[in-house]
Amino acid sequence: MDKLFLIIITHIININVGQLKTYIGLDSLSAGSEISFFDAQFADKGIYFGSFKDNILIVSNKKAFEFYYKDVSTFEKTISTLAPNIEVAVLTLDDANNFYGYSLIKDGVRQRVKAGTDTEVFVDEGKPIPEEEALLKANLISDNELETMKAKHGEAYTLKQIGYEVGKRVPIKLLTHFFGNNMDEVAENLNKVLLIEYK
Repeated sequence: MDKLFLIIITHIININVGQLKTYIGLDSLSAGSEISFFDAQFADKGIYFGSFKDNILIVSNKKAFEFYYKDVSTFEKTISTLAPNIEVAVLTLDDANNFYGYSLIKDGVRQRVKAGTDTEVFVDEGKPIPEEEALLKANLISDNELETMKAKHGEAYTLKQIGYEVGKRVPIKLLTHFFGNNMDEVAENLNKVLLIEYK
């Protein structure tokens, strides 16, 4: 998956997709046509709402980035405090710019937030989650490649590259928490998701 700009809101009761835009201050937007989940990832404008099972989905390349500031943005605060006991997961990938990000929020509090590129980490809050730890142990870069990288670019650069290889895989791994037990199920279920464009 080359692009992913996804906000998932779970455990939210008595707020449906149609009402959500009012609650988050986007009431002036008008509903447009339906679009597939995957097509929405490549849309440069608009914001897209949908659902899967009990989860509300928001796709927006602009809104997703508001969860990666060091200081909590107004939009993040609004989403994460919509109702008691909700959880929010923000999963972001943009291969064209080597960007990855993931934010996990529970009861309005950041549990884990990390975002960066292949050369820089912009935010890194909370303890690494199991998906990160498993990927760190997976030897994503071979020993020979690591030694060559260290010799050419040094230890600091090599560590950044390891972090990047892990970071860009975590959002994909986290999709299995919401859309299926494995990536085949995830792809099958996401292919069924239709979102409504608001602009």
